[in-house]
Amino acid sequence: MVNVLLLGATGYIGGSLLVSLKKAYPEVVITALVRSESDFPAIRAAGAAPMRGSFSDHDLIADLSASADIVVNAADSDDVALASAILRGLRRRKEEGRGVGAFIQTSGGAVFMDDRMDGEFDPNLKIWTDTEEDIRSLTTKMPHAQVDIPIMKASEEGHVNSFIICPPIVFGRGSGPVKRESVFFKLVLAGANILERKEMVYIGEGSNVNGAVHIDDLVEAYHLIFKLALEAGPGLLASSPYSRYYVAGSIRVDWKTLATIFATELHKRGLIKSPVPVSVSYEDAGSFNWYMAKNTAMRNGRILELGWTPKHADLSEDTFAHDVDAALKEMNASTVS
Repeated sequence: MVNVLLLGATGYIGGSLLVSLKKAYPEVVITALVRSESDFPAIRAAGAAPMRGSFSDHDLIADLSASADIVVNAADSDDVALASAILRGLRRRKEEGRGVGAFIQTSGGAVFMDDRMDGEFDPNLKIWTDTEEDIRSLTTKMPHAQVDIPIMKASEEGHVNSFIICPPIVFGRGSGPVKRESVFFKLVLAGANILERKEMVYIGEGSNVNGAVHIDDLVEAYHLIFKLALEAGPGLLASSPYSRYYVAGSIRVDWKTLATIFATELHKRGLIKSPVPVSVSYEDAGSFNWYMAKNTAMRNGRILELGWTPKHADLSEDTFAHDVDAALKEMNASTVS
């Protein structure tokens, strides 16, 4: 019987993964770290055993990790102490003679961001891939890499079998037992003060690019990686951990196009003045400007070799309709007449 520790079960990605994993592997025992007891019934109904705790309960997380065959962190891509606690527990598991455990970590496309502040596409921009050469060139100064690199080093040293999945912007309605909405859209609307200024914005010419993936397609990518972790069992994989880093994006889009889709949805609801977004400076774009101005150029490779075939490969005018409605609901926005 396989024991899994899942972090993020009440969240958007982790919750969707929980529901999907239990459907595919009903015999797998999943323990979910949950902060609030009010979420226990929903987690139990989804098929997991809730354990009360927070991401700062490092000793508890280490203990749970030591007892797990596979640990999945779908909660926080930047918490070094959390990842360290997981690694501490998995090291103990090996030292106690129970074999090598697997660690599936969720990273994010921001690891590949450039340093532009003008909202322009750079024709000489490096297109990052998940080749071993590219992944070995990550540094701890890059977002998320301060977590990713120690995990891969621990795997290289033989303590764990690591797998890292790296999605860009995630959209679509999730299927989790608690939270089912992407946080990205709220970050854009709130960070750029869109509802207050009553216009959708992008920075500069808006030709800078990012990636996107539908939550259902992302969950399918997790399944392929989870299968690899199951097949590995308690033995140490001979493959390099730098070859077990998987970029998982299905759509490439420039920020002006992204802003236009947002503007169309917000204008339909009477919340902004025009369906046409406007260009603003970096300084005028609000607190989310650090993300809106940059390029994140990444290309799938290894996940496709595993047989990943995303069903949502392009964007249409109404692609983000649900996501925008969910963000507005959370922000308590009302339609104007």
